[in-house]
Amino acid sequence: MTTDHADQDATRPAVLPAKQGVEVSYIPIGLTVKERVKPACSGISSGEFYCITHQTLFATHQAKKEHCREPGTHVIGWICKTHGIEVP
Repeated sequence: MTTDHADQDATRPAVLPAKQGVEVSYIPIGLTVKERVKPACSGISSGEFYCITHQTLFATHQAKKEHCREPGTHVIGWICKTHGIEVP
């Protein structure tokens, strides 16, 4: 059986990057943090992807950033361990 790529794209949830300057709340280590999304830092830093929509941390590998397990649209941020929430 062949699968049409258009059908696969239609079933994928929408994944949107967090917008710079938007204030968000996130829970990186059990404490709620409220701050504005910063631009992506220029250096290589460790961190984790965070689904702002579902308040869920998930795989840190760049290729896996679309894998929040919750249904629906996802607004994704990068929680830089140095700078906080950033545009991914």
